[in-house]
Amino acid sequence: MQDYLREIEGTLARKSERQSTLLYKLAKRKAEEKRLSRLGLRYIPSNPLEVTDVKVIKFVLFKIKQELGNAIAMLRDPSVLSIECHGEIAVRAKNDEANQLISKKKMWERRLAVINGQKYPGQRCQKLFFGCAAGLPEAQQKTQKLETPTENEVVNDWESDSHCSISSEEEATVKPSDLYISQLTVQTSENALRAEEMESERKLRMEYFHGKCEESMKRPREEANFVVDVVLPSEEELRKKLFDTKKQRLMERIKTLNE
Repeated sequence: MQDYLREIEGTLARKSERQSTLLYKLAKRKAEEKRLSRLGLRYIPSNPLEVTDVKVIKFVLFKIKQELGNAIAMLRDPSVLSIECHGEIAVRAKNDEANQLISKKKMWERRLAVINGQKYPGQRCQKLFFGCAAGLPEAQQKTQKLETPTENEVVNDWESDSHCSISSEEEATVKPSDLYISQLTVQTSENALRAEEMESERKLRMEYFHGKCEESMKRPREEANFVVDVVLPSEEELRKKLFDTKKQRLMERIKTLNE
């Protein structure tokens, strides 16, 4: 039995080492690009309202569930991520990422239900804490909060609608008032993130729009001598620039967390 367990551990270690190589990542990326080309896409869409193809929605849901599973696995593995070794900031950031992926998954599931003509149940979401994130102060305070004055109203509203399923460990301690408060917190963070992304995209579009206007104003003056050809950036270039901007902000945030 011990030899069999050692063999399994060796197989998992070799698999993990192989997946960390550049060749494996390159092959995985090429396979993903090939899959996107079959669906007629150049990149994974971010807005579910712009997608009408069921196959594309199912592919996006598959990718989101894959990322969500990886995030939860990291939180549940003490050797990968823990409060003692990596601090509360890193654990909180990874737990927030998992909750954002859950919200994104629900948006795409709702879109899939609309396209298929089905009713999507209105579920009440709460902020969940996975693995080592249960040791965060806000997770511990969640079960120690006093009842609010409007608890009766919250209880009636909570019992009338279907709510998200919670783990068996939290089932005995979580109160409806806590569900309501955590729901407001998650919704506020999602709205802030969505507003920031929309503002960044608006600034980029305005920047290129002003550049286009300036070129169009210069052209009549120079029309007597020669014609100026204005090369407008494509949508892919705009998205690439937006991606680079977000990547730079993320790198700055990671650098701040490491310091």
